[in-house]
Order: sequence, then structure tokens, then C-alpha cells
Amino acid sequence: MKKRLLVLIMIAVMILSIFSGCGGTKEQPSSDSNPPQSEGQNNDTSEEVDSGNTQEENGIVFSMDSYPLVKDGTDVTFKIVAQTSTLAPEFSEMELIQRYEDETGIHIEWECIPDNVYQEKKNIILQSDDLPDAFWNTGFSDADTIQYGKMGILFDYGEYVEEYMPYLQSIFEKRPNLKAVCTMPDGGMYTFPGGSEMGFVDENGDYFGIGTVPFFYSINKAWIDKLGLEVPATLDELEEVLTAFKTQDPNGNGKNDEIPMSFIHMWWCADIGGLFGGFGLGDTHNHRVVRDGKVEFTFLTEEYKEAIQYFHNWVKKGLIDIESFTQDDKAYLAKGQHPDYILGSYIWWETPEVVGNERASDYILLPPLPGPSGKNVVTRSEDGAGGRGAFAITTACENPKLMMRWLDYMYEPYNSAQNEWGPIGVVYDLVDGKMIQKEAPEGTTYGEWKALTAPQGPKFTLAEHFGTIIDMEPRAVERIETIKEVFYPHMETTEVIMGPLSFTVEEINRINSIEPDITSPDTASGYVEQMRAKWLMDGGIEDEWDDYLKQLEAMGVQELLSIYQEAYDRSIQAGQ
Repeated sequence: MKKRLLVLIMIAVMILSIFSGCGGTKEQPSSDSNPPQSEGQNNDTSEEVDSGNTQEENGIVFSMDSYPLVKDGTDVTFKIVAQTSTLAPEFSEMELIQRYEDETGIHIEWECIPDNVYQEKKNIILQSDDLPDAFWNTGFSDADTIQYGKMGILFDYGEYVEEYMPYLQSIFEKRPNLKAVCTMPDGGMYTFPGGSEMGFVDENGDYFGIGTVPFFYSINKAWIDKLGLEVPATLDELEEVLTAFKTQDPNGNGKNDEIPMSFIHMWWCADIGGLFGGFGLGDTHNHRVVRDGKVEFTFLTEEYKEAIQYFHNWVKKGLIDIESFTQDDKAYLAKGQHPDYILGSYIWWETPEVVGNERASDYILLPPLPGPSGKNVVTRSEDGAGGRGAFAITTACENPKLMMRWLDYMYEPYNSAQNEWGPIGVVYDLVDGKMIQKEAPEGTTYGEWKALTAPQGPKFTLAEHFGTIIDMEPRAVERIETIKEVFYPHMETTEVIMGPLSFTVEEINRINSIEPDITSPDTASGYVEQMRAKWLMDGGIEDEWDDYLKQLEAMGVQELLSIYQEAYDRSIQAGQ
């Protein structure tokens, strides 16, 4: 333990000893930026601030089109409360934060509060008479945001973005849904976005993130070849292959111990819901989809009913591991590396995690398979690349427009990437304008290194910035390419909920009152999840379906659906 602590302290010292290679004046383009400028460039921009496009607020003259924002000798200080990782140093000592002060000409007085005690202290600060100018990594719930916005404690920045924040405005123009995410039901915009788009953009400009398809179904190709079979191209053919796995001893040990198929009921990346697409509609983790502008719950649809009827027969025939409905991820992953080599197929996004590196080449990913009627649909899951709450300005700030100009610097593409993953010169090298990650110091994980060097907070990395501004992790690149090449051709062209919806306080209260009893996917404990497991294991959906629908009506499912529909409609309106 002492050795580990010493390593972390040494890393922090090393980080503080590295000088910036990114100083100098930054001209603000209308959208993306040029690479960070090199050390030694002239930083004297006082003439530019005096003669260029400037504005004055409370006696402070600041630039509208370049950095530093204020002329040399002007003393500007903001007080910001920041929620930080318990591993993070004080922000005033963090290399990247020190660079921002030099480059913007704005001094920040930081009050850093570790995340394990932040929520309690944040509430005390918000209710005090001594508000900071802003919050970084706010941790605000929607109820907090709505309440303190209506009380006039949080600054509504919406009408000022276009004039004062060209970097963020450019992001909003490219991703209207992100603007919608930050717009609360009263129309106010009180917190700023944070996030990154690890995904791709199609020819229509629609974004498809790494979470768009969480369910990857892989099968043992070595067993298929050994048994002289063909790779299945339909669900019916898959049933034949799984039957052969069960009955023809493909692992060759003389035992009937093969598991043709296994999954984890309602697990975010290991559930059977993706295969429901063979009946015209896949089941997402939270059972929500949008078709033709209408929010639907998958568990009320005929496609859902047909899929459960079909896959119950697989369970009945012993083709699906009965432990799929009770096992946790530890037990599940252990089956892939069982010494007797027993796993025929599984659902998980990365093969080596399930079956290990030595067996990985035996398995192949199956594309979406049509069901008996020929339907073959990949239903997009909600993909929250960006969320609100990364930053908030309070009405105690005497110069909110200058604060917005400073804040916009965080949304410059290179700065966004550094806020997320760590600074150039410390965690990344800059090679031909692209950030390439270095090796982590010995004895330190990348997660620890990130906590020590990257302040998080306000940032947003667009999909098109990966591969141009910053290198993406190889595993993520592979998964995104798979989504694009294998799943995208089968995706519905209907809408998808992008990022968290905004709800009023009244709606939040009603959701909390109604929803947990109806559906609780994370714990698989709601009525819907319990009936789903029961019908898949024991059958009976065709006889009990009508009573099931009546029970959901009595539990308030239509009110719940209408709340989501109203919130979705508001998000579409806000993004226009």
C-alpha cells in the first residue's frame, strides 16, 4: 500500500514538473481548431485585445475572438467549486489547469471537494449566502437543476451561446440533440454539456455511438466446422446448430456437458434482447424505443410477445442455459473459460473477455438473423454520448459573459480531449496534429493516471475528432467498425433517444412513484422483467398476455408512457 501511494505521489510530482507545449494566442475558428501551438510563441496579445473585437462587462474589457481573453495586467479571478476524484490533486496544482490560466489570462480560485463527500457539501453551498461563480462537475440532479434554476440561483445561458461561445455553438449546430439534453422543461439552460462521441456519423449526419448496439452474439465456429455444419443465416438455422451442439458432443469429452447458448437476463451487454429483432423489434435494456415520433415500450408490443414465444421453445429444448436467468457476470464469464471447453455461443461485446485469448479465434460474431417471417431489424439503443451537468454558472457571478468566453475554451476540440483523457506532453504526445497516448507509468493504471491529470468537467469530443485530433483505443475502434459494418445495415431508420431526457419535478416524482414496480431493468426486479423471465423459462405468454396488459394498465403504464412522450417531444423541440 505504501509503495502504491509513493508511486502516485511521484507521478503527481512528475506531472507538475512538465511545462506546457501549448501556450500562445489561439484565434477562434467557427468550428474546429488547429493543433495546440508550440512553446515559445509570443504570448503578448494586449494589442490584439485592444484593437480587435472586444466587449466590456463591469469595467473588464475582454476579447471576443482570441485568447488570452484580457489584456496583460488585468486581474480577473473567478471562484469555482469543483467535484473531483479522490485521487486528483488540487486543481490549482494540476498541469492542464495551470495551462488554461496562462492561455486564457483568467485566474481561478478553486474549491475542490472530493466526490465521496461532494453531494452533502454541494447542497450546503447552494443554500448559503456565499455562492461561488460556478460549479465544475456539478453533480446536480435534474431536480436540483430545475429547483435552483427557477429560484434564480443558476444562470440561464441559452440566449448567449451563439455570441459568446462559438466552439460550443458549433457543437450544438452539429448535434442539436445535445442542446436538447441541456434544455430543461421550462426552456432554461442552466448546466453545460460534457461527454464524448465514440462512434461514427453516417451520410445523413446521424450519429451512431459505441452503445448503439450493446448485444454482440458470438458462436463457436470451430464446433460448427467439426460437426460439418454451415454458419447459420436465420434463427431457425441457428436452432439446428444449437441442437447439434447439445447432442453431438463437439468438445469430444464423451459427456453431455455442452452449453449451446448462454446469456445474462437483462444485463446491459449480455441479454437476449438483440435477437428479438428477428421478429421486427429488438428489446433494449430499458425497453424504450421511438418509432415514427412515438415513444413505445417494447414490452407492450406483439413483436415482443412473438419473440418470447419463440425463444421459450429453445429453453424448453435445453438449447439455452437455464442459469442465464440467475447468473451474475462472474459465473457467466467463467463458463467461457471452463477447462472442458463447454460454451457454444454467448452474448457479450468482446470475445477474449468471455473465452480468453487462446480460444478467441474459435468464435465468430453472427450478424443479425431473420426470424421465421423473414423480419430482421436491429433496434438502436439509447446512446447517451453527452449529458448535462458538467458545469454551471451561478447568478452570483458578476461577469457571466466573460465566464462563458473562458468556458468556451474548454470546448475547443483539443482542450475537450485533454479534459477527458489527460494533457498533451504528459499523457499524450502530439504527432502530426493527433494526440497519441503514451504508456502509463509503471505501477499505475490508465484510470489512475486519468484521475491525476484530467479534470473532466466541460468538454465534448465529436465522433469526427477521433482519428484526427485524438487516437481512439483500439478495442473501441474495433467495436465501432463492427457496429458500422455488421449491424448498421439492419438498423431501423426511426428516431432514437440520444442522451438523458429532461423532466419536470412533477414528472420525476410520478416516474419514481410508478416506474420501479413496472420495470426495473438494472435489478431485473420489475413486473415486466419478472414476467419476461417466467415466460422464457416456463412459457404461458400466449395465455397470460391479456391479463398482463391489464395489470400494466392498472399499474399506470399509460401515464408513464405519456410522461416519456412529452419529455421526448420537448427534446425534439429544444433541438430544432
